[in-house]
Amino acid sequence: MKSSGRKLTLDQEFNYYDGTASGIYIFKPQKDKEKFEYRVSSSQVFQGKLVSVVRTASEGHFSQQIVVFHSGDTEIAPLVATTAQSWGYKEVGFSLKTNPSGSKTFYNHDSNEFVKREFEKIEDISESGRNIYPSVHGFAVKDKTSFFGIVNNYPTGCGFTSNAKNDVQCFLMRNTMMDDDKGLPDYLIDTQKVTFKYFIMLEKGIKEYSKR
Repeated sequence: MKSSGRKLTLDQEFNYYDGTASGIYIFKPQKDKEKFEYRVSSSQVFQGKLVSVVRTASEGHFSQQIVVFHSGDTEIAPLVATTAQSWGYKEVGFSLKTNPSGSKTFYNHDSNEFVKREFEKIEDISESGRNIYPSVHGFAVKDKTSFFGIVNNYPTGCGFTSNAKNDVQCFLMRNTMMDDDKGLPDYLIDTQKVTFKYFIMLEKGIKEYSKR
C-alpha cells in the first residue's frame, strides 16, 4: 500500500480452516488451511508529520487500520489493528512472515504473566493441537532484528503455531463445538466479531525497546 509516495509493506497472510472439532484449548480443524486473498475494497489515507494512518477493508471479512509512526523518512513502528468478521463454520488464522535472521524468543501471557516458550514446527495438521499455547492477553516474538507482538481483546485459548517456513500464526477467529465454549464470552458468540492489535518494531527501534 502507498501513501503520498510512501510505501508500507506488511508481509502478512490470512488463512481459514473448515470444521468445528476444536475446543477452546485445542485447535483441531477438519481440513488444512486455505489462503484468503486480501483484496482491498476501500481505503482511506491520512498523513501527518509524526504519523501516517491507512484504513483498509477487504470484502467484508477483514478490516485493518495501520498507524505508522515516523520521523522524517524513517519509519519507527507500524501499529496495526485488525478486525475479523466470521462467516460460516470457519476458523481464521493470521500469519506474519518474520524472515528470522537468528534464533527467536516467544512469550505468551497465561493470565498471570508472560511465559517464555519454545518454538515447535508443525509438519502434520493432525499434530497441531498440542503445539498451540493459550493466549489470554497476548503474545510476542523477538529475534535479533525485529519484534512482533499481538494483543487480543478476549482469551482465545490458542495463540501460536510455527510451521516449517518459520511463519508465526495467531488466530483471529475461533469456532468451537456447540457443547464446548468454555472461555468464550456471550458477546463473542452472538456477534462473531473480534479485534486484534499487533505491532512491529523495525530494526532501528528494537534496540531502544529492548532496553525498557
